[in-house]
Amino acid sequence: MTLPMQARVIQSVQAPRAVADWLIRLQLPRNTVLLAFALVVVLNTLLTGITLLGDPMAALAGPLAAPWVMAVVFALMVLIFAACIASIGRMMGGQGRFDQILLMLTWMQALRILVQIAVLIVAFISPGLALIGAFVASLLGIWIFLNLVDVVHAFGSLLKTLGVVFLGFIGMAVALMVVVPMIGIQ
Repeated sequence: MTLPMQARVIQSVQAPRAVADWLIRLQLPRNTVLLAFALVVVLNTLLTGITLLGDPMAALAGPLAAPWVMAVVFALMVLIFAACIASIGRMMGGQGRFDQILLMLTWMQALRILVQIAVLIVAFISPGLALIGAFVASLLGIWIFLNLVDVVHAFGSLLKTLGVVFLGFIGMAVALMVVVPMIGIQ
């Protein structure tokens, strides 16, 4: 059954495992996944930049406030996170590959773009409500992502998946501490 994209977005909240199955069944070539990833990096950087325009504390971000630096750091974070989740998951008996994990992260970032747009619009009406919406969306995002990764690795256990994602996060943080200074970002 082919669903319109809006239905897939809603299904991401209601039945994220079905969305993961759908994404895997698409069997997108790696270059298509990388192109979609590049698109979400650009769109996320653009939206974050727009958000920072209205934030008087943005000046404290220093070099990270530069759009190209923001895009590079964001791309590195996601790529390293995908590699960590793929490799740690496989070490723990999972079946997921890097390109599948990257596809799930790309889908999550596309959902994040939609949430960011909604939060920006709501913030004009009620900043407090926008903050609550962003918090709820973050919690939902964690649940959705755990389900997506669980399907890719075929663990059948959200707890095991949580462990893989947690270790992947630590691996990403350590890798970024090494890589980011090497490319001249401080």
